[in-house]
Amino acid sequence: MRANIFPILNNSLIVYKETIKNISILNFNTSPETQKGIIPFKHKELPEILFITSYPPRECGIATYSQDLRNAIQEKFGHSLSLKICALEAKESDLTYPDEVKYILHTQEEDQYASLTKKINADKNIKMIFLQHEF
Repeated sequence: MRANIFPILNNSLIVYKETIKNISILNFNTSPETQKGIIPFKHKELPEILFITSYPPRECGIATYSQDLRNAIQEKFGHSLSLKICALEAKESDLTYPDEVKYILHTQEEDQYASLTKKINADKNIKMIFLQHEF
């Protein structure tokens, strides 16, 4: 079990335990027997960055760049951000995308742009969009 510890005032710590979704307040001035500080904690989704870009397995330099950028950000900030992809496709294909691909936009179909816009606007977790395209 992994716990994140955040120091606070009055000689106490707040510990968030992901597996039980509770916050424990541990006060070092009291004995463990007298510490009751379990406070229910509502699990919150991580803020999401949506990359709208071409993406592997599509063979394209921008797709490879976008995947490398996403992986670097995931490695550094993956514990505090959710990174998802909207893969751009210029024509019909049978590509099988990895799990991080949340949407696929067929760029030749105009009605898909409006549909994708509605989905993005309805998703309250999306806090930022990274748009990478080629002409």
